[in-house]
Amino acid sequence: MEIIIFPRFTLYIPCPDGYAEPKSYCSFHINERVNRVVMWLNQNFLLPEEIESKDTDLDMMFLSLRTGNPLAIQMDTSGNVTIKTDDMDLAGDIIQALTSFLGIEDLQTAAEFPDQLEELRAVLLKVDELHAVRQKLTAEMADHSNLIRSLVVRAEDARLMGDMLVLLNNPFPPLPPQTVFLP
Repeated sequence: MEIIIFPRFTLYIPCPDGYAEPKSYCSFHINERVNRVVMWLNQNFLLPEEIESKDTDLDMMFLSLRTGNPLAIQMDTSGNVTIKTDDMDLAGDIIQALTSFLGIEDLQTAAEFPDQLEELRAVLLKVDELHAVRQKLTAEMADHSNLIRSLVVRAEDARLMGDMLVLLNNPFPPLPPQTVFLP
């Protein structure tokens, strides 16, 4: 019985024409030749035929069989690498696998993921709104607590003085208007 080992990025195939490059990307610089990155591509992607090793710029585009999203890997001869994908986890996995193969322990990377950044902004705005509501509720709770304390003192005073008619005629001062919070 033979054990078959699949490449790490088996679910990515060479991309047919007609797909636009993703707008999100990671870029970094490595001191390696294009041939070494081509060797890594041949070992880590399931390709119908191996990519020919050459010392020119590399521009490969793949398509995810799981999500249908494109992935572009580009490298120029000076060592600048760009990984274009809208999936931040995939970009991290590719960078990690490539640097592990090349024996790189420390790498300066610039990343631009505008969709995820916009989602983060929306979440932070929602957190700010919820924080403001919590502060307002805390302040109202303190106001109501003070009102209850004063009512208890008035009731105790009236009880001690035997003046229950005052409490029966005017048991509570008017309450402040209530604030209603809608989601």
